[in-house]
Amino acid sequence: MGGLRIAAGSFFANLFSMLLVVLVAQSIGLLVGATILHPRTAIAFCTVMMLCTMLVAGFYVSNMPVWIAWMKYTSFVWYGYNLLLKIEFSHRGYSCSDLRKAKPEVAQDTPWCSVAQGQLFEVDVDEAVTLEVCVLMAALLVLRWAVYQALKMKTTFRQRG
Repeated sequence: MGGLRIAAGSFFANLFSMLLVVLVAQSIGLLVGATILHPRTAIAFCTVMMLCTMLVAGFYVSNMPVWIAWMKYTSFVWYGYNLLLKIEFSHRGYSCSDLRKAKPEVAQDTPWCSVAQGQLFEVDVDEAVTLEVCVLMAALLVLRWAVYQALKMKTTFRQRG
């Protein structure tokens, strides 16, 4: 219904990328749960952190000020979003003339028209997806290691006391 690619490879790539983003988000939740003792404080922290993460990811706000634009590189949502864009729109045959025929009100500088040049929301969709996958995998491993260390430190303090 959404007009996504109808191929097994694209389906499993989308599934893998969403699974990777969910596992990173779960790791953040586990780390917050392991380090912050009070549930209300943990909920407030997670709400603010996820709101900031989603806002700097780029699909709610497209023109970020320069002084805050660097924060998108700390957002796991940004890497997951770019990964999904690259999987779906890489090597697709869009042309601006076809888009103008379908939607005459579309101007030259809209994101739809820029898909033909390989760009979509400042993402080169024809690049390889290795950077996004590596960053998400590294975030997953680092966060899971941090959860392990936090739980190990908690149990060590309880055994001594």
